[in-house]
Amino acid sequence: MFAIQVIVAVLVGAFIGWITNHVAIKMLFRPLTAKYIFGWRVPGTPGVIPRNRVELAQGMANIVAHKLLTPETLGKRLLSEEMVTKIEGFINNHVKKLYQKNPTLGEFIQGIFGQEALAGVGAYLKEDVSSVVSAKLADPEMAKDLTSKIIDQVKTKIDNPLIAMAVPMFQGTLEASVTQFLTQQGTPLVMRLATEQGQRFLDMKMADVIDKYKSQVENLIEGMIEIYRKIIREQLPRMLSNLDISTMVRAEVENMDVHRLEEIVLEVMRKHLNFIEYVGAALGAILGLINVLVNQVIIF
Repeated sequence: MFAIQVIVAVLVGAFIGWITNHVAIKMLFRPLTAKYIFGWRVPGTPGVIPRNRVELAQGMANIVAHKLLTPETLGKRLLSEEMVTKIEGFINNHVKKLYQKNPTLGEFIQGIFGQEALAGVGAYLKEDVSSVVSAKLADPEMAKDLTSKIIDQVKTKIDNPLIAMAVPMFQGTLEASVTQFLTQQGTPLVMRLATEQGQRFLDMKMADVIDKYKSQVENLIEGMIEIYRKIIREQLPRMLSNLDISTMVRAEVENMDVHRLEEIVLEVMRKHLNFIEYVGAALGAILGLINVLVNQVIIF
């Protein structure tokens, strides 16, 4: 008889402890809306979280904005050696894939920046470079220097000293001819050469470009890493301020469907909430056992 009392007391206590905690957990969300009896709101309705949704949203926003996603914590993480190594590895992998696919430089520029950018590069090579070189060719000093170099080269090719000494006498005439040539033919010639060389440059395979300018590519990667560090150090606080994370989080929580919010919480906390129910059952069982033992002692 006593054994049956113990078993019943333990089972009833466990059930009461479990059901109490189970209902308490459910009341975090349920009911979703306020319930009324004769115009009087039933206490505990709606559930704790729906009833305090605004305060919950503000609290979560403050924690995320001021404790988790601060410029200091984010900056420390983004500037860590691990993160920088990952970014450098990502860039190197991209260069490696580019080397393996081996498009032309023009195709690479078009793929990244679009057709307009490719056309802009071509126009720069044809017009801007040509205009700079043409301006240099129109400089009288250019003709003078070029004439001097021509005469020096001619003198080295002449074995007769007397004729070599007479060559500088023609410098003025030669300089005038060189000036005329550069003025009339220099610009078209430079534009044609710039167009041809520019197109050859754009037709180069990326593997050849990477091999030819290997040190420049390495410097470019280092420069990109340094730019990344500079942006994080100098711009991260302003970027986070412009994002206004606190407002974003608060708005998301306030506008989130209660069912979805419940799913998120239960998905994260299900094991812990189940543990609370089991603890309630265990405590109920212990209290039931203690109650039977106390009554047995009193009877005796």
